[in-house]
Amino acid sequence: MANTTYHNFPQFVLRTPLLSLDFYRKFTGNETITDEQYKDILTNPVIAEALFLASPAFYDELKKWEAGKINDPKKVERLKNSFLKYISRMATRPTPFGLFAGLTTGDFAEETNITLKAIDQHKRHSRLDMNYLVSLSQDILKSENITDQLLFYPNSTIYSVGDQIRYVEYKYINGKREHHLIAVTKSDYLEKILALSKQGIHASGLAQAIVDEEVTYEDAKDFIDELIYNQILVSKLEPSVTGDSYLDSLCSTLKEIDSESPTYKTLKKVGNDLSGLDKSIGNDPQKYLEIAQSLEQIGTEINLKYMFQTDMFITHDTNYLSTGIADSVKEGLTFLNKITSQYYNPILKKFADSFRERYETSEVPLSLALDSETGLLYKEINNADINTLIDDLVFTNEGQSENMKFEWSPFDLIFQKKLMEATSKNQPIRLTDDDVKSFKENWDDLPDTMATLIEVINIDGQQKITFTGTGNSSAANLIGRFCHGDDVLREHAQQIIDTESQINSDKILAEIIHLPESRTGNILSRPSFREYEIPYLGKSTLSTENQIPLDDLYLSVKNDGNILLRSKKHNKEVIPRLTNAHNYSNNSLPIYHFLCDLQTQGKRNLPFFLNQIFNGLDHMPRIEYKNLILQEATWNIKKSVFEKLYKITDNTEILKKTAEITEAHKIPQYVKLIQGDNELVINFRNTDSIKMLLKAAETLQQFQLKEFLFNEKQVVKNQQHNETYSNQIVISYYNKKLKHD
Repeated sequence: MANTTYHNFPQFVLRTPLLSLDFYRKFTGNETITDEQYKDILTNPVIAEALFLASPAFYDELKKWEAGKINDPKKVERLKNSFLKYISRMATRPTPFGLFAGLTTGDFAEETNITLKAIDQHKRHSRLDMNYLVSLSQDILKSENITDQLLFYPNSTIYSVGDQIRYVEYKYINGKREHHLIAVTKSDYLEKILALSKQGIHASGLAQAIVDEEVTYEDAKDFIDELIYNQILVSKLEPSVTGDSYLDSLCSTLKEIDSESPTYKTLKKVGNDLSGLDKSIGNDPQKYLEIAQSLEQIGTEINLKYMFQTDMFITHDTNYLSTGIADSVKEGLTFLNKITSQYYNPILKKFADSFRERYETSEVPLSLALDSETGLLYKEINNADINTLIDDLVFTNEGQSENMKFEWSPFDLIFQKKLMEATSKNQPIRLTDDDVKSFKENWDDLPDTMATLIEVINIDGQQKITFTGTGNSSAANLIGRFCHGDDVLREHAQQIIDTESQINSDKILAEIIHLPESRTGNILSRPSFREYEIPYLGKSTLSTENQIPLDDLYLSVKNDGNILLRSKKHNKEVIPRLTNAHNYSNNSLPIYHFLCDLQTQGKRNLPFFLNQIFNGLDHMPRIEYKNLILQEATWNIKKSVFEKLYKITDNTEILKKTAEITEAHKIPQYVKLIQGDNELVINFRNTDSIKMLLKAAETLQQFQLKEFLFNEKQVVKNQQHNETYSNQIVISYYNKKLKHD
């Protein structure tokens, strides 16, 4: 079942943790972990820095314990439990996070050969947390000396409805951003101000522009200040999530205003200090405290927990992956193509149907089509009525999953038979090409580029590949936010994006620019990859010619039922793109949610997804296709199974009872506790690890375990110490039939 439609890009991305599997096995290799073992880890400067960046408060507690200042047995037990979680994370989980795990770019070759350098040679990229930077920008805006010299622009969410303009403003309530839809009556003065500010203008210039026989300059300035306060006008300091880092952007703006100001000088020094930290790995946490002390001079509230963001980039001697692995994954894509049903987004389809019923074949401005009073509701936002500046509408509904309907498919019947056979023989479920030989494949409804996340694993001397399918609108989404820190990675992402542009040469692919929450900016920040951007409650750093404002976007529904988004100015179809891994569906603004949903209109993903009827089984064997592992063996454990362990205090007895449980349920020594997107590796022959599981699951009535397969020497190694590492590898593919060379 060769897939000839999609071809892999020449590079891949390797993700791997800071510490090795050998480290973890040795650390948890005895029945218990001694206090000396825990404390000895703290002497490693790289691990110490990683812990500090993950949680300054927890690191401080560890140092107190190390110094003998914490002796209460229960508190020490809680500390060690949390400490082991962190150690497990930085030794077993490859997903990039601070200095716990990082990534690097490699090339395809005939043979796999991946050899890492020592951990103290890895590179890193540090920056201030967006939570702090956004608060800082708001404080700066309160200074009249600065606001008088800033350029102001119209709020990017503004649109007209009859004799009103409507827009979205935000306020911070208990640290959370709440969005309010506001209506303001039009006036000649207001419309003049909005027109004049499109290219950016000083507040004084706007005030002067509306001075006349009836309006003094002082009155005009008060009016402009009110527009700024109510966010009808936003400044050049508005947070950006694309282009240069926001700290660099802030420094650039402040330098233009006054290069001698204390705020500018402090921020410039902090930027230099962060660059200094990035020259090595294993820095003394005291250096971060000194940076925080410098920032205290500015006056914006400091919270060390939300102060620093660091990405780690793995260094290597060699980093080659066999083309045979990419080919095996393509075979897996073909298999999943056959068993994956055609998909449509029910929210998007419902909106399209409602649009045609209301507007028929007409083309309607996007803002009016989604207006909560005169248009159509997207996602059925509750209480979506218009409010004045006094009576605000707050979008605070929690995101809810759509009700999904499941029916038995032909593949479900095949799988049920395979499951019964495998269970009776105590073997993995092995799917074959013969199982799906009558199934059709279709490559016309898939994204132009796709990223697959795999693990390359040695099991009983054989190479296996864990592969759960592919999803998302672009292969660049998984790597976009890391591209500020590594030029080679950025070039790889840009190649993916340029390929998408070539495939859609008659359309505009436009990046969505939106900041829903301050801290979300940490995962939203990425370079300016695309030629065009759609700013929506976010600042684009592109020239105005390359921005597509809200009032330039028009909607219609084509005869095939698909929604067409068009730029009136360019007279081209616009395909929105969000080149990051943000989960936008949770409590998002309707227009932002709509634009993000539109990315994948008519496009099917290829996940390996079992019918929910199978999910309630106590045990699901490993599921394989050729050399691919589509799903690890899984156990759904009721709390009652482990409940007796909570009452045992003797470590030997805990190990004995645990062994009885794992043997009865055929659970291996190493497993992963699955908690949403989080995974925690457990060693059932170590009491500290068992207690960590019990603590994590104590409030759950049921929890899920999956086999942890990195148990032998693996393909990712450190030649210096002969250690091996777990891995995740991102292989990206493009539709070569659509690509125009």
